[in-house]
Amino acid sequence: MSCKVKGPIINAVILVWMAIGLFSCNWFKTGNSNETGEPVIRVFDKYLYDSDLSAVIPEGTDSIDSTILVSNYVNTWIETQLMLHRAELNLNEDQKNFDKKLSDYKNNLTIYTYEQALIQQKLDTNVSNIEIQKYYTDNSQNFELKDYVVKARWLKVAKEAPKLKKIRKIVTSQEDEDVKTLEDYCYQFASSCLLEDTWLYLDEFYESIPLKTNNIEGFLKNNKSFEVESEQFIYLVYIKDYKLKEAVSPLELEKEKIKSIILNKRKLQLLSSIREGLLEEGISKNNVQYY
Repeated sequence: MSCKVKGPIINAVILVWMAIGLFSCNWFKTGNSNETGEPVIRVFDKYLYDSDLSAVIPEGTDSIDSTILVSNYVNTWIETQLMLHRAELNLNEDQKNFDKKLSDYKNNLTIYTYEQALIQQKLDTNVSNIEIQKYYTDNSQNFELKDYVVKARWLKVAKEAPKLKKIRKIVTSQEDEDVKTLEDYCYQFASSCLLEDTWLYLDEFYESIPLKTNNIEGFLKNNKSFEVESEQFIYLVYIKDYKLKEAVSPLELEKEKIKSIILNKRKLQLLSSIREGLLEEGISKNNVQYY
């Protein structure tokens, strides 16, 4: 770690460390009886006190790190005070009037915090598969694929792995018994495998399978199952399904996104309903009057 202290700040840092040397032992052991502490730096009418600096240094910090922490803090403090002083001189009263902005910010933050509490209490977060399917069907045009996707099954096994002939025969099978055989084989002999019906984007597929082709669309159309070899391994691959670019994305890939959309709509409806209810209540109780 390193720091650079330039110009008059060097003297400030020396003063800082003189102050810390005089007061630090008593500070950490008994606390500082002076509420403010001793001033060590002044910028115009603003003072930095030894108590401010003691608070910067965590107990147990070594001298080198303490020097860096204090130097950085001092530099920042001095620059801040100089900028504030210059800003005060150059901004007019309207520019320095932050009351409305602060009030608006506080109001917005208060309302937001209350709304989040209401959402936690009242929002139904259960989204059924029927709702997801309906939204997907009604808005399928919004789920256009930007890349190819494949639903693939694959096993990565050593070239000398046993029973490869049998595994080649059943790698495309949907029979429960064959799937169980594949699972057992993967557990015993595969370096890695994927047997679930999982959609993968092409980049994800390539991360697992070292397939090289200049025409992936044609390859997918003409190869339901294939093998790829590397120096040590054989990849047995079965493409159960695939989708081309610009086709409608499979529902399985969009489920979480759709769920988030549905929940966000519910949030907006809930908050709108609460606001409408408050307005009606305010008018009925004469807490809101139009003049």
